[in-house]
Amino acid sequence: MPSEQAAAHILVTNIGVTLRQIILAAPDPALSQTVREGAISAITGKGTRADDSLTTAIEFAAARPDVLGRAETQLLIEWLGRLSRVEKLQ
Repeated sequence: MPSEQAAAHILVTNIGVTLRQIILAAPDPALSQTVREGAISAITGKGTRADDSLTTAIEFAAARPDVLGRAETQLLIEWLGRLSRVEKLQ
């Protein structure tokens, strides 16, 4: 992936997670971690990859923010992150 696109991935993920935490007035370290790992994996093709479909979907969406749009992609990543955390608790 070109460096400009990688920088855009990092910027949009940081903005999305930060805005969500500002709006909710609460930190969400689990979301931050999930989104960070997804962005790193999308950019490098490496990193920690879980063998579950939700993490794969997060990584897939993070790598293609232009398909759904940036805001929609961030929302999808947020929702999938929540589902992933619920799944791990069960």
